[in-house]
Amino acid sequence: MITSPDRLRRRVVAVALVLVASIATATSTASAHAVFVSMSPADGSLQTQAPTQVVVTFNEAIQSIGAAVIVHAPSGASVTDGEPTVVDATVTQRLTPLTETGTYTVAYRVTSTDGHPVSKELTFAVGSRSASAPLGGAGPVASSSSSLPLLIAVLVAVVVVVLALVVFRRRKAVPAAP
Repeated sequence: MITSPDRLRRRVVAVALVLVASIATATSTASAHAVFVSMSPADGSLQTQAPTQVVVTFNEAIQSIGAAVIVHAPSGASVTDGEPTVVDATVTQRLTPLTETGTYTVAYRVTSTDGHPVSKELTFAVGSRSASAPLGGAGPVASSSSSLPLLIAVLVAVVVVVLALVVFRRRKAVPAAP
């Protein structure tokens, strides 16, 4: 036969598990943000003809306000021509005529529809690669994702469950007064 403290403990554990699941679902949904999908010309590619624009594509629509794409020639000079154009999940940046042979660096910073900034640095080469240039995927300029809120929420929920179990075990161990 199930005693009252056992029933209460099972209810607390069930509520805590539902709480953990709810927090995990809400946090992961709220922290979703745009993710880089591709770039044209492709990241790390070697082009025989100089492109006239760079197109960066994401997995979801991004905000047009504050979008920036900066392209630097092998010499370090900017070859960006005007402001980028944002249409749904793509950002297009016009380029001045590319006259240098070597590796060009593309740095972008955009804002997801949830307000999360996303940035990364990529490369492509025209004619031949520069001797000291990375082969694309130079990595993020700034952190583009974080699972820290989810981790904190799960840890807090686990601590609550453990503390509830400890309290109920102590109550069960203490004999009732006659």
